Amino acid sequence: MFSLLIGVSMLVTLSLGQTQTCKSFLYGGDSYYPLDFCANVKSAGTELSYDYSCDGTTVMYNVYTKGGCSGTKTSAAATGATMVKCDGGVCDNVAVIKLYSTSTCAATDTYSSLPYLTDICVIDEFQTDVSYKYSCAGGNVTYSYYAGTTCSGTATMMATAYYNMECYASSIYYEVECDAKPAGSQANLISFSYMLYCLLFLTIVKLL
Repeated sequence: MFSLLIGVSMLVTLSLGQTQTCKSFLYGGDSYYPLDFCANVKSAGTELSYDYSCDGTTVMYNVYTKGGCSGTKTSAAATGATMVKCDGGVCDNVAVIKLYSTSTCAATDTYSSLPYLTDICVIDEFQTDVSYKYSCAGGNVTYSYYAGTTCSGTATMMATAYYNMECYASSIYYEVECDAKPAGSQANLISFSYMLYCLLFLTIVKLL
């Protein structure tokens, strides 16, 4: 799974001088990923999940037997990962790409889910006086190139990297979610709201 996630590291390669304020880590010295961000995967209809967390200065890779980062957890140190920020909030500038391996150009019961950070200025690896950043809007991931190292001014080039519901080479089907939330977060919110509703109901009953 970790090697699959790194397959899209080109989307989040950063200048090491950039400050990251939410929970994140580096992989390979120049690739940012969110911590404590749960992502679901599915294999032949069986849903699993994973996330990355911090244990002191160590980045941990956690795999769960159920979706929403629930069930039995198996953890191991993420080799090659470097902690950037262990405290703070969970990153909200996250886009999640679901990759279905299929010849029918449609969603199937097997997919991988890849979260990565957007709206971060990157200094080009080969042209140090050029910068770029990826953005996600309307379900599409786009990138913009700028003269200089701050991603400011008018973009010199813009293009779309991923279209939502795109079929690539008749073998991979993409679904893109912009401003994605960790898997299971909506369910947790519903459960919490239901609990508050029950408490309120019981309080009213006692007052009657």
